[in-house]
Amino acid sequence: MSRWAAGKIATHISMKMRYMLVAWLMKTQPYFGVMINESTDRGGSQNHIIYIRDEIVEDPVSFFRGLVKLRKTTSTAEMTDAPLDDLIASQANNWLGLKRDYMVRKWVRFATDGASALTGINGVANRLAE
Repeated sequence: MSRWAAGKIATHISMKMRYMLVAWLMKTQPYFGVMINESTDRGGSQNHIIYIRDEIVEDPVSFFRGLVKLRKTTSTAEMTDAPLDDLIASQANNWLGLKRDYMVRKWVRFATDGASALTGINGVANRLAE
């Protein structure tokens, strides 16, 4: 099997898993949390690693949601908008994302590693609270 074919298969499986996670959340879970961690890759690009955090039979679990590459790392708006764009359904991928009204009603937790860009006065956490 070629690398191209293996990549296509992995992409297809991850899309199906994303769909199943969103459908499961919307059907069975009264609330959910999001955990974001900032990371820098070998090339120096900053990324957000996004997890959906929930409980299954009172056991906490984390589901990998995605890796979002930031275009402008100095902009707080970019740092807030990138993860939200990944989580919120757009017209093109509404089966992959959560609807904005659903997130407003059900998103109750936000966790981060404590980086000032995520938790500071102009950080992502404060912008999300608005």
